[in-house]
Amino acid sequence: MSSTNSKLTRVADNIRILSAAMVEKAKSGHPGGAMGGADFVTVLYTEFLRYDPDNMAYPYRDRFFLDPGHMSPMLYSVLSLAGYYTTEDLQSLRQWGSVTPGHPEVDVLRGVDYKTLLFFIGLFISVAGLEQTGVLKLIAQFISNISNGSIKAVIVIILLLSAVCSALIDNIPFAATMVPVIQSIAATQGMDLRVIAWALSLGTDLGGNATPIGASANVVATSVSAKSGHPISWGKYCKYCVPATVLIIAVSLGCLFLRYL
Repeated sequence: MSSTNSKLTRVADNIRILSAAMVEKAKSGHPGGAMGGADFVTVLYTEFLRYDPDNMAYPYRDRFFLDPGHMSPMLYSVLSLAGYYTTEDLQSLRQWGSVTPGHPEVDVLRGVDYKTLLFFIGLFISVAGLEQTGVLKLIAQFISNISNGSIKAVIVIILLLSAVCSALIDNIPFAATMVPVIQSIAATQGMDLRVIAWALSLGTDLGGNATPIGASANVVATSVSAKSGHPISWGKYCKYCVPATVLIIAVSLGCLFLRYL
């Protein structure tokens, strides 16, 4: 068992090194998600996913769908270790005409079964629809009214609202929806947009830690744990993670007040 774990650790470390090198070479993107997900993607591809390394178009294969495009270096790295991408392919991350674009396109023969571009197209259409129908403006007016024009109150509302929503739904659509809202609040109330943007960023980023469905990594980790005979219930997860999330949100709020107010 220790020998197997050691091998898996080396594989995950190689994925981290490749992911960081790809982003550094491209001078674009950020490697944090890819490096953080190296362990779980190693376990998925070595222990759980059903696929044929000699035939990536195998019709009964398991499909791996990765929502955040910024974690694509992790996917390219693990597939390169299986021989589907060359070193030259990895070095051309995010370059025009590259087989390793920043947001993957379907390339079944290389092991990529999805497009992240469609996700963002649908997301931006939805946000534009909400903006055109006046829904986002109503949300901005509601927040402005209950805050009585106080930037401290706005920061607290945005930070807590984004943290709670990100614990229950995916944070990317929520953040994209809220960007026009905070822009409207800053413009109508004469507030510093940077401060409100930081409140939104911290809330959406940290709030996802609170529940098993708050982030894609949480879902994968609890699923892998359950398949290994160690199920993590909602109650058990939240018992430890909700207090920790509350603590870091409180620290974030304090930092915002000290830094900007």
